[in-house]
Amino acid sequence: MSAILSVFSNRELAFLIWLVILLVYFLIKNRWRYHLKRIIISAFTLKLVVIYTTLAIYASIIVILLYLLNIWGIFLLKDTVVWLIFSALGTAFTLNRIKDFGYFTDLIKSNIAVTAIVQFMINLYSFSLITELIALPVVAFITALSVYSEYYTENGKDYQKTHSCLNKLLIIIGLVYLGFALYKTIIEFNTTNWNDVSQQFLLPLILTILFIPYYWGLTLYMNYEIMFVAINVIFRDKDKYEKCKIKFYILYYGHLNLKRINRIKHKIAFLAYQDAANYKDYFKKAAQAPLYLSSSG
Repeated sequence: MSAILSVFSNRELAFLIWLVILLVYFLIKNRWRYHLKRIIISAFTLKLVVIYTTLAIYASIIVILLYLLNIWGIFLLKDTVVWLIFSALGTAFTLNRIKDFGYFTDLIKSNIAVTAIVQFMINLYSFSLITELIALPVVAFITALSVYSEYYTENGKDYQKTHSCLNKLLIIIGLVYLGFALYKTIIEFNTTNWNDVSQQFLLPLILTILFIPYYWGLTLYMNYEIMFVAINVIFRDKDKYEKCKIKFYILYYGHLNLKRINRIKHKIAFLAYQDAANYKDYFKKAAQAPLYLSSSG
């Protein structure tokens, strides 16, 4: 048991302890138990299970390849699982809003930004378990108040000073965490395995880059599925052959270009007003960039 617990930092253990406490509380209270049950059912619908499964299979292939190239080791297992749950899954659930490939370049840049480096440094070392258990709910509460005050400030209520004070307090807390991390880095510099640390730091960047094909494929699938469902609804009275022909035109003129796909998607509703003989020309024109954007594809 101690060997398993040693894998986690005190901050991670504090998070798990509070998570268990909250789950137990939700299970005890009937009202919350019902909502928790609904959340779990919603989280494991067939489409989401497909995403979980394909993501796990793709991740396994990536990890095996990295292991064979001596880039991944078993000590990175925890970091890999955490990245998959909090980063890869989070990204997968936002893919339907992607308009072009620029999203993925921004995703890579975010992994090498100063904030990412600072965040890694802060999480490299943790306080005692008791300190982390106290600090976690306090920081979470202040963060929630900051978000709450920002929301109401944007909606016309005068919480600007409150929001500003809370942000300053969060900055101070962040500086304390960073200062402690720098102190521990200096003190334990000679005893730290910097090779392992560098691999831990580079892991999110490497995984993000290698997951772009998966994200891209999932984005294409989501967009085409939305359009195909729309076709089935708009032309529910047409025969199967006619609907398949329309879907073929969408695939042919959209192909793997997200910009073209989004142009077609935005004009799909107007297809009902077109004659069957004009479908091909309609999709061809719909996929083309406006004249002032034609140079960008």
